[in-house]
Amino acid sequence: MNEPTPVRKTQSRRAQILKIVAVLLVFVGGAAALRESGLLELMQDRELLQQRVDELGVLAVVAYLAMWVPLQVLLSQAFLPTVAGGIMFGWLGGGILAVIGAALGCTAQFLVARYVFRDTAEWLVLSRFPEIHEIVEERGVATLILLRLLYAPSFALNIVGGISSMPLRKFALAYGALLPQSLLVCFVADSFYRFGWSDMPPIRWATMVGIVVVGVLGYRAAVKRWPELRIRKKRRKIREVLSGEVSADVE
Repeated sequence: MNEPTPVRKTQSRRAQILKIVAVLLVFVGGAAALRESGLLELMQDRELLQQRVDELGVLAVVAYLAMWVPLQVLLSQAFLPTVAGGIMFGWLGGGILAVIGAALGCTAQFLVARYVFRDTAEWLVLSRFPEIHEIVEERGVATLILLRLLYAPSFALNIVGGISSMPLRKFALAYGALLPQSLLVCFVADSFYRFGWSDMPPIRWATMVGIVVVGVLGYRAAVKRWPELRIRKKRRKIREVLSGEVSADVE
C-alpha cells in the first residue's frame, strides 16, 4: 500500500480541522437554541411541563427523539436525555422512547465514526480502547450485547463498532440490551421528579428491583446464548478495559 504524500497528509489535516470547526459551530448553535427555547426553565415546573407535553402530543415525542442525535454525536451524552425522557413521558414511555432515541444516536455516532471521522476514530480506539476493539472483532454482536447490559460507555462501543468490520445491521442487534438500563434510569428520574425520595410509593421500589432483575436475567441469557463469554480471562479483560487498567502485556 502506497504511503500518503505530504500534500495528502496536509489536505487530510485541513479536512479534519474543517470538520471539527463545523461540529463546534453546530454545538454552539444548538446550545444557544436550547437556552432561548426556555426548555430548561420549563422542566423546573412539573405541572406546566406536563401540560406543555400534552399540548404538543406527537411533536413532543419527535422533538425528544430528534435531540438524541446531536447530544450523542457531539457530546456522547446518553444519561441526560434518558433522564429527560423519564421526566417528560414517565418511566415506561420515557424508557421505551429513550431506547429508540439511543438507537438513533448510536447509529449516527457509528456512521460518523465510520464515514466522517474514520482516521480520528481509529486513532482514538487503537490508543484508548484496543482491547475492546479486539474483543468486538473476535466475538461481534455477543460482546456488544454483554457490554451494553453491563452499562459500558456507549461512546466507546459506538466508535469501536464504527471502525470494525461489523455491518450496521448486526451492530444494531445489540440496541435491545439498552432497555433495562433505560427503564431503570427513567424510573428513578420519574420517581424523584414526581414524588421525591421520602414520598416514593413502595410499588416504585418494587418496580426498581424488577427492572434490575430483568437486567440480570438478560445478562444470563446472553451468557447462555454465547457460552464463550463465560471465559474468565475475557470477562476480566473487559472489566480492566472499562476501568482503564489494562496493562500492555494483556493478550
